[in-house]
Order: sequence, then structure tokens, then C-alpha cells
Amino acid sequence: MIDHLAAVYPESNVGIAWVHCDYKAEGQTSAGLLSSLIRQLAEQLSELPQEVKLFHKAYIDGTRRAREPALKSSNATTEELIRLLLSVISKFTIAFILVDAFDELPELDHNGRRSRDELASAFRSIAETTKLLVTSRPHQDLERRFFIDCPRIDIYASLEDVRSYVELSMQQHPNLHTLTLREPDLKQDICDKISKNAGGM
Repeated sequence: MIDHLAAVYPESNVGIAWVHCDYKAEGQTSAGLLSSLIRQLAEQLSELPQEVKLFHKAYIDGTRRAREPALKSSNATTEELIRLLLSVISKFTIAFILVDAFDELPELDHNGRRSRDELASAFRSIAETTKLLVTSRPHQDLERRFFIDCPRIDIYASLEDVRSYVELSMQQHPNLHTLTLREPDLKQDICDKISKNAGGM
């Protein structure tokens, strides 16, 4: 999708940024994801915005005051990061932000902050000025609380797609490939059961 957008909108005044939420990624936070979006968009501009320079000075260099200790970017509030993101977005004619696997972001981060809620609120804040796409598995609580009035497209894998994926995976796994060559019925049984139980995932 990123490559497609870049091909359709090659102009320098179009910003494109994305993040992928991963439950296995330790320490993934709303602040970190928002910072990533800001960085990606800022890097696409011909000149680094003054707001980004000031933010960096305050939170990375710690030079807000001479005697003030250096602040970590993770200490920035969600509101500060949203304001900075909106400011950077305003430098573009169009900005696209893609967020993949939003449901995989833990509700609480390692600091006990409600990362998913904070990020969902951030998305609602930028939705009016940005082309925003959020992917997620069905999640009633998220839909009810944050995305109830948003356009939605449901995508389900067909049985044929799942079967093709399972067959390819078995071929690529040396032990499974050897086993299923010796027992063709087992291969058929595995494909049938996984395909039927996948539930469109």
C-alpha cells in the first residue's frame, strides 16, 4: 500500500507515513508510534520544521533551561506529540497515515499508560486533516469507543487463500514436507482442518 501511494502521489507536497503495531515488540508505546510518524513525515520535507527543532531541543538535548536535566522523548505528553504531528501534517497538501494491526497494541504499555486509548484519541484528532487508514482484527471495544462512526471495510480470506497458504507453508517446512510426501492423506487433512477453522483470518 505504501509503494502504491508513493507511485500515485509522487509529488513532494504529499506526506506518507506508517506504523505497525506488534504485541511482541517490547516497549511499543503510543508516544513511540506518534514519534515515528512525526519523524517519517518531517524527513520528507525539504526543511525541518522549526517546531520539530524546538521539540528536539527540549526533549532530546534537554536545553529548555540550562539547569534543567535532559528530558526523554517518552516524557512528552500525548497532547504535545499530537500538536507536533498536526503541525508537521499541515506542511503537506495531503498526508496519508497508515496504522497496521492496531488491535495488537497492548492496552497498557510498560509504564502503565493506556497506550491504545491514547493512540486512538490521537487518530481521532488528526482524522479531519489526514487520510487515515487503520487496520485491525474485529475488536468490539475499539469499534464502539473510537471508530463507531468511521467507514469500515471488512476483509476475509477465502478458504482457497487459506488452503494455498497452508500448502505453501508445509512445502517450505522441511519436516512437514517430508512427512506429507509420505502421507498424502495427512496433508489433505491438515489443509482441510486449518482452512475450516481459520474463520476468515
